[in-house]
Amino acid sequence: MAEFVAGWHLVFNVYQNDLKETFNFTQKEVELQASLNGAGFGLAIIPGVIFDRFGPLWTSVLSILLSVTSWLLLWDASNRSSFYTNNSWLSAVFFFVSGLGTVFIYMVALNTNIRNFPKEQRVKITGFLDATYGAGQCATSILYYKVLSTGDSSQSFGLLMLLSSIASGVLGFFCIMFLRLLDPYHMSSVDGTEQDDKNSYFELDGETIEPESEELDLEKKEHISVFRLFLNGYYW
Repeated sequence: MAEFVAGWHLVFNVYQNDLKETFNFTQKEVELQASLNGAGFGLAIIPGVIFDRFGPLWTSVLSILLSVTSWLLLWDASNRSSFYTNNSWLSAVFFFVSGLGTVFIYMVALNTNIRNFPKEQRVKITGFLDATYGAGQCATSILYYKVLSTGDSSQSFGLLMLLSSIASGVLGFFCIMFLRLLDPYHMSSVDGTEQDDKNSYFELDGETIEPESEELDLEKKEHISVFRLFLNGYYW
């Protein structure tokens, strides 16, 4: 869901004409909005550092603060177009913050799944998440052209900004409630086994082996389908 909503937010080309008409921007001013939106999304290192330091909870909280605030300000701007016509730099700042908030959403979902799934499954999981990201962009384009386009450019643009703010808030709340980093010693539960005691030992061919042993890791490793991973509620 988080990747889907992140894709939803990065469809600037879909509404750029309505943006231009709403604020009577020049082409150069429209390109400034798009560039700063992309620049904000490009600062993925910021949510990455915060995620590594504080985990998914606080990364999700910041995603709400940045995303909801910026989209609401852009929605409000659509109702005050005369002011922003002569202050395009201010709306560009809002787009920059919205891009940064979006990458917080993107990174918290991506990093949590990468950390929680076994290393043998991480490439497939990343591919699946990126697919939902692309699906979000496609769905938003259809929604905008078929539902939100009313013939009034300012109204259409404002509706999308308002929906984006609501979606960011709801999604961020779900991330706060449900995204958690799993204890690595419980990762084996995906194949039906679970190791609770970090100090316990295993026997392999009559030899006692510590949990971190590479030999044990190779012995217990097995291929698990993506379908089976998704059916396992431990990761949800």
